[in-house]
Amino acid sequence: MSASVELSEACARAKHSRVRRAPLRRRVGVKFGGVHGSKVWLRFLDGPSALPAGFTGLKIAAAVAVIGAVLAEWAGSESGLGHILVTANGQLETARAFAATALLIFEAIALYAFFAWLERRVVTWEPKA
Repeated sequence: MSASVELSEACARAKHSRVRRAPLRRRVGVKFGGVHGSKVWLRFLDGPSALPAGFTGLKIAAAVAVIGAVLAEWAGSESGLGHILVTANGQLETARAFAATALLIFEAIALYAFFAWLERRVVTWEPKA
């Protein structure tokens, strides 16, 4: 009872001031019996709403992971595209260096496209940008 009274007072204050009200999913959760500490409502309401931001992070991380893998291979590996780049630059084999760079670019774009495709399949309620 006191949580709903406090919430209604906070909403009334926010309505008359420039402060934003609580998001709709939280207001719905409180209205239908959930409280702010209820993990059940947070799982069903906040979890799906966090998916677009999570997929954005996955897309960026997938593309940047290729850079991290190349740097790790430069540091000391005996195989991989990073190692091919280092040896091709040292032996002045420009064609091999460009081919390895093109493969790395393709790999980063493919990983980004995969997670973008997965986001379109999973997050169906977001408007397409």
